[in-house]
Amino acid sequence: MMKLEGALYPWRFRLMLGLLALMVGAIAWRIIDLQVVDRDFLIGQGDARSLRHIPIPAHRGLITDRNGEPLAVSTPVTTLWANAKELQVAKDRWPSLAVALGQDPKALSERLEAQANKEFIYLVRGLTPEQGQQVLDLKVPGVYGIEEFRRFYPAGETTAHMVGFTDIDDHGREGVELAYDEWLAGVPGKRQVIKDRRGRLINWRMGLPVLITAVILSPIGARLTAHVNKTVLLVLFSAFLVFAGFMMLFYKAKKREQALSRPVEVAAGTGVGTVAGFLGGLLGVGGGNFILPVLNWLGLDAKVAAGTTALVVVFSSLSGFLGHASMGGLDPLFIGIMAVMAAGGSVAGSHLMKTRVSSLQLKKIIGILLWVIAAKMIFDLVK
Repeated sequence: MMKLEGALYPWRFRLMLGLLALMVGAIAWRIIDLQVVDRDFLIGQGDARSLRHIPIPAHRGLITDRNGEPLAVSTPVTTLWANAKELQVAKDRWPSLAVALGQDPKALSERLEAQANKEFIYLVRGLTPEQGQQVLDLKVPGVYGIEEFRRFYPAGETTAHMVGFTDIDDHGREGVELAYDEWLAGVPGKRQVIKDRRGRLINWRMGLPVLITAVILSPIGARLTAHVNKTVLLVLFSAFLVFAGFMMLFYKAKKREQALSRPVEVAAGTGVGTVAGFLGGLLGVGGGNFILPVLNWLGLDAKVAAGTTALVVVFSSLSGFLGHASMGGLDPLFIGIMAVMAAGGSVAGSHLMKTRVSSLQLKKIIGILLWVIAAKMIFDLVK
């Protein structure tokens, strides 16, 4: 029988074991150093890639007479600006952009060509929010919008000599507007948000409770699959999909004047995650069909709801899958094929959502897909 060389040279064997032990020890110490001792570095790097601050513009103060009648008020308007470098790759979209802006296509093209190397140029200022959103819905690469405020004077020329006026940047230039400019000027705020790698906003305060409860309850639902009458659950779930599709297609969520308080967000997220996690694990789905329409119903923008749902479904699906896998009977080849197809579809869908699809279009697409899934489930039940 052939003997191993290591047996002839035991010192070499011990040396290799020692080197491997040193390598393992060095790796273990590096992990402890990064995760426990010097964890601020990784936290800072993670925040630098995902944590963002969105400015909240402040409107100028109201000026009234002694009877409380307004003499100067501020109204929100939308200002459209562009990154001319990004616009150069979408020259075929310039004519439609000019029409939406109400400008001459030739004049706009000449202007963009002349300023091709600039990363910030104003397209138009002072549009109504509705007009600005119509332009942004075109999804022209390099076109962005910011919220500003325009000053209006109900009394017009009657009090102009006393009240004064502001410039285009909302700074006081004459009269009371200038004398009390520091008092009237609001202090802009900022909102801390988390974005994924494609720039989609994630509502972390509501998404985290959804994620935690869904991950905990998904494997529980998966383990109970064999003990529950799935026909009843499929009927209920199909009815819910029909309802959710109807909500996405026809329900118009009203913009909340005041954001949900943190306790309400946590409670809502916990409830959504509990139901979605349990049903998702029970039925073998990610739970996104339930999470997305409910988050949108709670007042989240369709894209914010989609980004938050995408984050949750990754972990809840994995948790539910592990619960089902622990019972055996899964086909590895089929799982691999489905995983590749799902990843490809996810990448393509995320790209379209960011570059081509508006929030309204996204809601319609999701609503139709929910109805298609419901129709398939109902067909399987009655056949």
